[in-house]
Amino acid sequence: MKMGRFASWEGALAALIVMEILIFGAINPSMLSMNVLLYSTSDFIYIGIVAYL
Repeated sequence: MKMGRFASWEGALAALIVMEILIFGAINPSMLSMNVLLYSTSDFIYIGIVAYL
């Protein structure tokens, strides 16, 4: 029972992230360039590592 609710929560979060990328990409097409996407994720890797520890 709990796993079903968790899976739906994960699905909703993934859908929200995809919607944000599509909406902001439509507003500002330069956001979808490969350099911007790669460098923006590398900025958050350090934060994710510290949060995980």
